[in-house]
Amino acid sequence: MKLLKNDLSLFNKLFLGYLILSAIMILPCVVSIYNLSELERFATSIAKHDLELSKTIEHLKAIPPSMEGEGRRLVTLYKEDAYHSLMSLIQDFRDNLINVKKDAPKGIVPVVLDIELNLDELEKLARNANASSPKSRPSGITPIEARREEKVKTLISTIMSGLDDLEKGVQQTISLRSSTISSLSSQARKVTILALTGAVTFFALFAPLFLYKYIKRPIDQLRRGTEIIGQGHFDQPITIGPRDELGKLAEEFNNMAARLKELDKLKSDFIAVASHELRTPLTAMMEAAKLLSEPQIGKLNEDQQKLVTILNESMSRFHGLINELLRLSRLKARLEPIKKHPSDITKIFSKIIRTLEPMALEKNLDIGLESVSDLKRIYRLTKNDYFVHL
Repeated sequence: MKLLKNDLSLFNKLFLGYLILSAIMILPCVVSIYNLSELERFATSIAKHDLELSKTIEHLKAIPPSMEGEGRRLVTLYKEDAYHSLMSLIQDFRDNLINVKKDAPKGIVPVVLDIELNLDELEKLARNANASSPKSRPSGITPIEARREEKVKTLISTIMSGLDDLEKGVQQTISLRSSTISSLSSQARKVTILALTGAVTFFALFAPLFLYKYIKRPIDQLRRGTEIIGQGHFDQPITIGPRDELGKLAEEFNNMAARLKELDKLKSDFIAVASHELRTPLTAMMEAAKLLSEPQIGKLNEDQQKLVTILNESMSRFHGLINELLRLSRLKARLEPIKKHPSDITKIFSKIIRTLEPMALEKNLDIGLESVSDLKRIYRLTKNDYFVHL
């Protein structure tokens, strides 16, 4: 993985970093949206389930009055249709009660069981009343019929009371579920905000580190390397690990430094060889010129003496140039510091004129030197000519 990262170009690294940071930003949003969607689906399912449960309880509460009427008709009048109608109502009530029992929370199961017991008692009473139906209808209500009628009323009243308790329990459960869903929704929003905050914080922290590692630090290394090369240290390479554009640029800098080092060595060798090869014949020429000035050789006229003087000065200047080359070579090697001292510019120009005088005579030219003593004019001229653009 590290080798692959080093072989990536700078653009690919930036693009890969952009994809990673985008994924870090988008992933929490996607997860949060998914969780909110699932929570909404769950809340919708719960609401639908609670609505169906409430409708079922409302339907159950509508059945007992009819059961009471049919039960009283059965136990007092012994109507065959009352028996069948009551049994149908009991079966309908039982089927809906089973659905409530299946979907109801565990806390209200005892209430459902108590209603089922009363329903069993009512069904048993209906079967007994139908089985003991007299062949001839008596003129009045017998005590047995009165007790059966009272029991029907008591059972129906107990069932209705149980249904009220069942409805209260279901309402409490619905309220609790609504509170739970609201709490989950609030937590989901908090988690979403925290996830986004964390992603933004990570982005704010990771992006500068990424830019520093892959852009700023290599550029700083290149800058330091160029400063070192500019100081003449060509043997210190620039090391940048990745093989991206900056790494290739560092490699080109190293190749350039190697070529500069080779050229610098060739230049130093040339200066050393040239200085040595020029100094030997120059020394012989200077000695010969000195011999011309000696009385033993013969007396020179004024023009000859002047030419010999010019020859000596020119060779001395040439000798100084050779020494200057050697001095520059030593300065390059940091062996000799540059020394600054005040000089008389008039003397310098006088030497230059004496050196050029033979060539001027050949061309019938007259070279002279005039020295201006007005310092104010020199100051004004120098300032106007050389410092006007500063």
